[in-house]
Amino acid sequence: MKPKILINKLHYRIAMVGPCIFISRSNLPSIIYSELNKLPVEIRMWKETGPMWSSKHRRRGRFVDVFKNCVGAIVTLGDPIDRSLINEADKLFIISTYSVGVDHIDVKAATEKGIYVTHTPEVLVEAVADLAMGLLIALARKIVLGDKLIRAGGIYDRWGWLLGSEVYGATLGIIG
Repeated sequence: MKPKILINKLHYRIAMVGPCIFISRSNLPSIIYSELNKLPVEIRMWKETGPMWSSKHRRRGRFVDVFKNCVGAIVTLGDPIDRSLINEADKLFIISTYSVGVDHIDVKAATEKGIYVTHTPEVLVEAVADLAMGLLIALARKIVLGDKLIRAGGIYDRWGWLLGSEVYGATLGIIG
């Protein structure tokens, strides 16, 4: 489905059942909030300290109360949206996750209820590549091992073995 059609359906749903969008985190990029402010909606933010899943048995009732009457939900990878929660959300039209994967959302249950599930594919490709390079250099140069040695007041006459291997000019093979 094209984005414009989906947005038009969301506007229609907002007009029919009342404007409410749930956001599971207060630290999402500001563009999300500025775009939502353009819609005639009430924003319901999860304001508990810590993520929803940290004490799910204790907080689930409060979470359901905040979530269940919304037409949309913006969640992140750590926010489990299971079948029971989806079944309680009678007005929900769309669940959008600020992550590449949707493993934390019961997509089958959402689909059965006609709820759209969207995600942000390729959003972290460059970040993952950066971290992979950082880990590669840390491993080749024994940075973590050296850090532990220095913090523990280790022997300094063995610095030579902490130099590790040079990454420059090396051939790298990636498997997987």
